[in-house]
Amino acid sequence: MIPRSRARALVRPAVTALLASAMLLGTTGTAAPATVTAPSQATAGVPAQAWGVYTGPGAKNLPGSAAFAQKTGLPITNVVDFPPTSSWAGITGQHWLLDPYRGSGLALEYSLPLLPDGVAADGSAWTLEGCARGEYDAQWATLGRNLVNGDLASTVVRPGWEFNGSWYKWNAAGKVEAFVDCFRRVVTTMRAVPGSSFTFNWNPNLGAGTFPAELAYPGNAYVDVVGIDVYDTSWTWYPTPSGVSVEKARQSAWSWVLNGDHGLTFWSSFARQHGKPMSISEWGVTWRSDGHGGGDNPYFIDRMMDFIADPVNNVVVNHYFNTHSPALSHDLVRSDTIFSAALAALQARAAALAGPAAPTVTPPASPAPVTTTTTITTTTVPATVPAPTSGATGPGAAAPSATTATAQSATAGKTTAKTRKEAAQKKKARAVQRRKKAAKAKATRAARKHRAQQAAAARRAARAG
Repeated sequence: MIPRSRARALVRPAVTALLASAMLLGTTGTAAPATVTAPSQATAGVPAQAWGVYTGPGAKNLPGSAAFAQKTGLPITNVVDFPPTSSWAGITGQHWLLDPYRGSGLALEYSLPLLPDGVAADGSAWTLEGCARGEYDAQWATLGRNLVNGDLASTVVRPGWEFNGSWYKWNAAGKVEAFVDCFRRVVTTMRAVPGSSFTFNWNPNLGAGTFPAELAYPGNAYVDVVGIDVYDTSWTWYPTPSGVSVEKARQSAWSWVLNGDHGLTFWSSFARQHGKPMSISEWGVTWRSDGHGGGDNPYFIDRMMDFIADPVNNVVVNHYFNTHSPALSHDLVRSDTIFSAALAALQARAAALAGPAAPTVTPPASPAPVTTTTTITTTTVPATVPAPTSGATGPGAAAPSATTATAQSATAGKTTAKTRKEAAQKKKARAVQRRKKAAKAKATRAARKHRAQQAAAARRAARAG
């Protein structure tokens, strides 16, 4: 772990420098990324990935992050935090939330709600459209000044995180243009604050969500890092189905996290195409009272650590979401933790990171692509075809008689009719199956949406705690 005395000089500018370096390495010829001001201080010794945590709001995050680092062995230098959404005053950075980080040696990622709860004094609603029109620019400027004045000018700002979920007021489904314009106004306004060197994290939630989140990408000029939130949950494999082993269920759930609709592989590719590094802004093993969490799952820990370590993914920072509530828990370090095997797995990986010559963690190799070569053989037909011998068959055989040809034609006609009938029946059966599958998928999506709302509510309760 970086000593506290040295961390004060290194950590805050470290993330900015790390992101700037990562974007230079990751540029792929797309539009130029936003300029990130590199710090003047030396950044030697900064880890290739910054390790972070969330353990509670404001002052709770300081002892919580230290306890997490001590228990897991991870070199914690970063924290993520969440302001209250009850008012604009809460959103724009109250002293009780920001002051603990001043001089703490911890780099802050500030999750910025785009809209407060409730309505305006005149009864009008706070909306993404209003934000897009610039009606809340003064709020973003206030936040920027509060961060700069609090010696937090290099904060990573995460506006409207998980905007493709249904659980926040800034859900962008059906309002993509308004969300994009709102995000751009936040970035433009906060960058204009004197003394600022903020980094902006565009952060959808993992999975299909309420709409394809990439449609709400504000553009390379407004995004410094592509973030994603990842938890060990499943509505297909948890609770473990009858006849399926726990090991198989966990492997299958991870397969969806990695390769499912808008999974980690999708977002890694998306970030790479836009020349941006990745952030795993929130992640954790999960116990849920409804059974849809993977529980004490060391397999999830190992696979997440593999993904973070893989240079292809260019993950520059990650935050473990270490919270606990009666309905939802990710807490690895509490005295009565239910995640003892997951904790042991994380401790082992942390020990490898701290070793004098820690090996690079390489995920299981993908099979080499198979190249299919089609060889076309051309046969030269002689000008004169030799006459067939008696009883010969094949290409050189004599033509069948008229009677035989008629019989063969009739048989072929019956076969063709039968084939067409069978094909029509199969087509009809497939159509029925598609309708059934579509209905089942619709029901599943509705159930997932409802459960995701419950999970988000539980997470908000945990953050408030």
